[in-house]
Amino acid sequence: MHHCSTVQQRGQLVSQLLADARQHGLVSQLSRDHQVSRQTLYRWKAKVEEAIQEALSSGTTKNQQKVDIHRAVLTLFVEAHGSYRGIQICMKELLGEDMSLETIGSIVNKAGNCAQKLLVQQKPTKDCALALDEQYSSKRGEAYLNIVDAHSSVVWATMPPVAVDAESWTILLWYMQEQGVTWKTAASDGGGAIADALRSVEAVSRHQRDVWHVLHVGSQVQGRVDRYLGKLEEQLPTVCRQAERVAQGKKPLGVNPRTDVQAHLAQIKHAEYLASGLRYLLSQLHQLLEVVVLKQNSRQGILDSQQRQEELETLLDLLTDLEKEAPSAVRKELQNVHKHVQLALPRLLLFARDLDQIQLQVGQALGEEALHLLAWAWQRRKILGPSIAQLVQGLAPDWQAMASQLFCAWQYCVRASSAVENWHSILRPHLAVHRGLTASMLALLAVRHNYHVAPRGLHAGLSPLQRSGIEQQTTDWLTALGYAPLAA
Repeated sequence: MHHCSTVQQRGQLVSQLLADARQHGLVSQLSRDHQVSRQTLYRWKAKVEEAIQEALSSGTTKNQQKVDIHRAVLTLFVEAHGSYRGIQICMKELLGEDMSLETIGSIVNKAGNCAQKLLVQQKPTKDCALALDEQYSSKRGEAYLNIVDAHSSVVWATMPPVAVDAESWTILLWYMQEQGVTWKTAASDGGGAIADALRSVEAVSRHQRDVWHVLHVGSQVQGRVDRYLGKLEEQLPTVCRQAERVAQGKKPLGVNPRTDVQAHLAQIKHAEYLASGLRYLLSQLHQLLEVVVLKQNSRQGILDSQQRQEELETLLDLLTDLEKEAPSAVRKELQNVHKHVQLALPRLLLFARDLDQIQLQVGQALGEEALHLLAWAWQRRKILGPSIAQLVQGLAPDWQAMASQLFCAWQYCVRASSAVENWHSILRPHLAVHRGLTASMLALLAVRHNYHVAPRGLHAGLSPLQRSGIEQQTTDWLTALGYAPLAA
């Protein structure tokens, strides 16, 4: 017999093997008669058995395999920050799946469209506090616009790169209102476009200026003044050597040599005065922007928003005096921090004004000394009791109800837009990989973030949606997008 060369002949051989599988010596006999190796016959038989099993398998199994593949692609995209080509390699190496870049892109876009629809359906159960900010893209003048819940970190909206102006922000805020998102506070870093947009939607009165951006500018200026002082101190040995050369009748070296040691020491002393004075004023600024500020006398209670305003205005006056005494090398830096605080001041104490009413009620009911004691305990809550319930337990029974309300007000007051900055840190690795994110990609990342349950930390066991009070049927973001849940 000749070697089998047609599909029909191979089919007949495999059929005989399958039909007479128990006959002893059949494989050896067929190998001799048809000049085919035993390994080849076993390989043909295995292929046919696999094809039969696949043909007879149910459609559910095939669909489940398809769903598992989609889950794998989306997980690699979100969790591993994978590029499409990187996902393609991982699918080939780990699952043996040959996938084109077009197929991977189609899976991501389809899931992203579902995510966009899911984001639109999100609606807070009560008025929330928003954190707004731009994340600039690679194209000049354009940025991603993001709105995040300041308390729960739920991403309410995220928009692909658009022009950073009041019109873009106004349109996005209108979308939020149509979606049913209402807010009592909107915190930002003080960008003019955001302020103009809030004014357009008649919400500028609820615009809280981010206190940490103001403090950051102050710390930058403090660092520059400290470097100026350090440079003068480093120059002191050189000035001493130049003075010695002059005393010896030699000519000083350099283009503009300094030879007066006493004048240089006086300059160092003045720079030390400027650095220490600025450090003191910035420490007072930091203290005045805390959630609660104690008065020196416990019988006087704590500072209200009006008293804080007066203290900040005094601080600006002192900063002006410091500017006048500063040398030209650092005068502009001091002017910059003065201007920054002055411009931010009208929106810097909104959080304090929101606390005035509850603080006044507690002060009238329990007394200013009791209010001072509660504020003192609040500042040391990490030692006395991390949670409000633990902190309240150590108080007198007739204090506990009002103290609990006061502590909740202090805990949930919004002074910064840190929540949206955290969201930017999540987007940043994806931007580095993909160079740009579409609306579907952004929605996909937002849904995963909103449904992700924190494994540890202060919010362990809770997702942003759960912290916001929104009911969610599942904690699996892919199941929420319509994919079948993983088998138990």
